[in-house]
Amino acid sequence: MRVSVLGVAVDAITRTEALDRVRQLLEGGGQHVIVTPNPEMVMAAQRDERLRGIVNAASLAAPDGTGLIWALKRKGIAAERVPGVELMVDICALAAQRGLRVFLCG
Repeated sequence: MRVSVLGVAVDAITRTEALDRVRQLLEGGGQHVIVTPNPEMVMAAQRDERLRGIVNAASLAAPDGTGLIWALKRKGIAAERVPGVELMVDICALAAQRGLRVFLCG
């Protein structure tokens, strides 16, 4: 479920669900943008329309920050913090299993 937090789209998702989504994206083919917004990114997106557009258009926006989890809980939505570093390790392991390449930007 995608939820708006101060105008920034965040997927209310667990780490396991995020990796399942990555598997679905791989099966669908194409290129995808995956982001792990944290509260600082959400606040920066308030001032930076381009950043907000990138995050909002991402194929997956997994919440990386307790502040976002708190905001989702305030909306009555359950989610779990998905640290970007941990998700990246999971994605790299999945890519290695499938013989795929990973491109990192940033």
